[in-house]
Amino acid sequence: CDYRHMISADDPFDNIIKYKDKIQHAHIDYPFGIKRKFPQPEDGVDYSAYLRKLNQAGYKGILTVEAIDFENFDAESAKSCLYLKKMVQNE
Repeated sequence: CDYRHMISADDPFDNIIKYKDKIQHAHIDYPFGIKRKFPQPEDGVDYSAYLRKLNQAGYKGILTVEAIDFENFDAESAKSCLYLKKMVQNE
């Protein structure tokens, strides 16, 4: 269940619910055309619908982040982790 590919294919997030029994892995990174940074509150990308559907589907697995463009791995990854956790817990 890859956020980036779902966005690029215009695949509705409702399919996460539809195929919930087949999801073995969830993956998040920026849409095509945007540098792959760690998701941040100020990046202007809305991950909430994707994360909400994962929650509604009962997904309890790992959410991986593909980030290859960063200046400070420790700081940026920690901030991203807190941001994503907050969104998941508020859903």
